[in-house]
Amino acid sequence: MMSGQILGGADVMDAARYQQVIVFMISASVALGVVFSVVAVSFLVIDGMPQLRSERIINKAMRSTGGKGMGQRTPATTQSCSSIVRLKAWKNIDSR
Repeated sequence: MMSGQILGGADVMDAARYQQVIVFMISASVALGVVFSVVAVSFLVIDGMPQLRSERIINKAMRSTGGKGMGQRTPATTQSCSSIVRLKAWKNIDSR
């Protein structure tokens, strides 16, 4: 964009400012998208206690694929679920 403006005869400083504005707009839109995604996912997987509800993720994935594909329980997902359960158990012990 900046080189096109310079080749078109615009002032170099104006072209540089325009380029900065475009880069900042792209950065801001990416940041807003990330913040929106994190907030949406946190409302989905964290309940009112606040605790992580991994079954909400697994159940939704299994329903959307009909029990096939991504929603299948593999040793990796089973291991990560058991890790979450152990973490919850440690949190309950610490809160006593």
